[in-house]
Amino acid sequence: TGEATALNTREWKYAAFFNRVKQAVAAKWDPNGRLKTREPNRQLYAPRTTVLAVALREDGTLADVFVMKPCGLDHLDQEAVAAFERAAPFPNPPTGLVEGGYIRFQFGFTLTPTENGFMPVMRPPGR
Repeated sequence: TGEATALNTREWKYAAFFNRVKQAVAAKWDPNGRLKTREPNRQLYAPRTTVLAVALREDGTLADVFVMKPCGLDHLDQEAVAAFERAAPFPNPPTGLVEGGYIRFQFGFTLTPTENGFMPVMRPPGR
């Protein structure tokens, strides 16, 4: 009886794993490098967010990754996908995340223009 708050805590329960994934991908993600080669003047006027759908096998190897929500600049979307490909495999995935033989989640990459250049931000699931 009384008030209750129901939360989907699946992602929080496995936050350590998703933080390891985020760190591995961050080390391989180079959106500024892509902007330098594709847009030398680096004219980015609004934040750009790419959302990927990711599927890992039980052993942490990458089974599939694709753009679920593009940011509007193909080369930034391609860099997000390539960062996941370069960062894989992801060691020690929790067995509690495996459903039907795969670990599936969404992962967002946001590039925001600032006075000093561009600020990259990544968001694992549930953030």
